[in-house]
Amino acid sequence: MKMHDPSFNDPIIHQPIPITLILPFMMDVLRNAGVKTSRDEVVNRLMSGSPRIAIIHGGEDHPAQVLDQDFIKKAVRSLWARDGLPFPTANPGVCDGIAQGHIGMSHVLISRNLASLNVITQCEAHGYQGALVLTSCDKRPAGEVAGLAQVDLTRRKKGMKPFYSVFLPTHMMPDRFLPPYLKKEFAQIKKKIDDPSIRNEISDLLKMRLKCNNYAMYQKLIDTLSSQGKIDREKEDYLKSEIVKYCCIASGTCVFTSLGTGCTSKFVVSGLGLVPSGMELPEQPHTQAQVDSAVEILLGMFKRENPEESVSSLVRQNLKNAIVLWSAIGGSTNWALHFPYVAASVDIKLTP
Repeated sequence: MKMHDPSFNDPIIHQPIPITLILPFMMDVLRNAGVKTSRDEVVNRLMSGSPRIAIIHGGEDHPAQVLDQDFIKKAVRSLWARDGLPFPTANPGVCDGIAQGHIGMSHVLISRNLASLNVITQCEAHGYQGALVLTSCDKRPAGEVAGLAQVDLTRRKKGMKPFYSVFLPTHMMPDRFLPPYLKKEFAQIKKKIDDPSIRNEISDLLKMRLKCNNYAMYQKLIDTLSSQGKIDREKEDYLKSEIVKYCCIASGTCVFTSLGTGCTSKFVVSGLGLVPSGMELPEQPHTQAQVDSAVEILLGMFKRENPEESVSSLVRQNLKNAIVLWSAIGGSTNWALHFPYVAASVDIKLTP
């Protein structure tokens, strides 16, 4: 090992201050993940040019991101075991569902642009050379793809090494049917209803698996029943307070009654060639073995040093494929706004 070896042409290695600040950070990151090592090893890896990998995760005030800390520990362990230098960094994301129906919805689209700016800023300021991204839903996926593509494209234009990245979508939110005691309540109410449209509405709702948007459907039905005098106010509040408990039973990406923006983004990012095969639509949080596989794919890119595997190259090569896939699955119309944005990040202009 040679301290501050100029042959790397790497400003993080060259400068005296970064290593002093990276050391305590890295030791705590490793300790939190259950990794035992020494400062000597951190210095050796940094000065020997081990890849500095950003582990990009979300803020914890989003239902699809609340378990990200478990992923971070798995990713840190995996990268360290394979001679990498792991740098967890948060990229907060607005939840469209929580923002829905009030002034918050005026801020969600700009959160995509902020997601881009955040990853660009962190990667450039801290000198990350690649990224393992646990992306979630809403505006973060499009923002992160565009941001990392810009990092890569800008570095390539400067004659620097390519920026490599692997994306792992967060797991989907589990769902369930309405429990029997509530089905029984609606069966009793249905007996009192003469209007066939309301009877059919009850029947249709009871057949659906509960997702985050089903509560709004039940709320509308219950409000109708209350306004028509079929149930009293006490029963109205009781039904609402019980049903709401079962519509989002655990964290994850909500899938609505069909795809939703979250699952559409999983398909699109996969269509761009950024997600390992078999990890596109996880039903559970990623296991250590899955994270290990993704890390090996990412570090394999560094060993091959193939510029065609960089983020901007993959986005350019697969943009048409992702658009065709989105159209074929009838994906969220959010991506009608996101595709031109992502395309622009790699100097492609989309026209109607």
